[in-house]
Amino acid sequence: MFDFLKNYLTNKEYEVIQKRYFENKTLQAIGDEMALTRERIRQIQNNGINKLKRVIETTKVQLVIEKIEQHLQKNSNLSCYKTLQNNFQEHTIGELELIVDASQNIETIKKTQNFKHSCGLNNKIDKNKLNLIHKKIIQELKTNNRPICTNKFVIEIQKKQDTYTSQKTIQGIIEISEQTKILDNKVGHISCREVNPKSIKDKAIIVLERAHQPLHFRDINQKIHLEEFDRKTVTLEAVHNELIRYEDFVLVGRGLYALSKWGYTKGTVKDIIHQILKEHGVLSKKLIVAKVLEQRQVKIGTISLNLQKYPEFKRVGRATYSL
Repeated sequence: MFDFLKNYLTNKEYEVIQKRYFENKTLQAIGDEMALTRERIRQIQNNGINKLKRVIETTKVQLVIEKIEQHLQKNSNLSCYKTLQNNFQEHTIGELELIVDASQNIETIKKTQNFKHSCGLNNKIDKNKLNLIHKKIIQELKTNNRPICTNKFVIEIQKKQDTYTSQKTIQGIIEISEQTKILDNKVGHISCREVNPKSIKDKAIIVLERAHQPLHFRDINQKIHLEEFDRKTVTLEAVHNELIRYEDFVLVGRGLYALSKWGYTKGTVKDIIHQILKEHGVLSKKLIVAKVLEQRQVKIGTISLNLQKYPEFKRVGRATYSL
């Protein structure tokens, strides 16, 4: 697709473009290799890009540019390059950067502490407005200090703007922000562990919340790996240790863990039976079993054995027990 470059560029321009976009080298690194200053490499790169802008419409790259424009229009007029590459997998990020830089209607947004390396339709980008809206987004998220439904949050931000900004644009700003994180259609500040998990504990909580049911610690470990929250490797032993360590998790069966906020309480089957009888007084075995099974995933025989084994559980009638 890029074979035509040699037809329009000088040898130096071609070499710089090649190293910059296809080998992903910095201006400084290219300058060191070519015995030129960083600024001179920038000038050569810009000269090459300006030449491409004049001829790009006559090449097959123009078809890709039009597809990218359509993709941006259909979404939020903005996209970070990683997301763009997910939709144009036949191209590397470097190739997409070159295509965008050579286009007339798409502009690159450089990576900063506020924004990811992104691009957007230049007739839709107002840098001042973009920064003002972003500032408001971050202020609101820090004030809430909790994740919020993304759609609901976008509507709230739109209502608080002095000038009209479309929900689509606000959504785009959230997506390209380095200070926000979206997880399970909830948005939060990057400091919020519920959308940007840091520890094994954070990740295990998210995995269990998604499952809406107790999981075996092996399954929790596997799901943490599948989610790829980050590049950290998590061992099975480390996951198990965290589940044992924190009050957030309750062992409810052999290797099965649930979240304590779901109403599960700590303790053995014996402890659960004691708690039930203390609260309700005299109960039939059938009711005791039912209430234990609300708290623990164990066999009925295990519950029966505990009732018979411990003298603190007194049989007061036919299949009826009290403390």
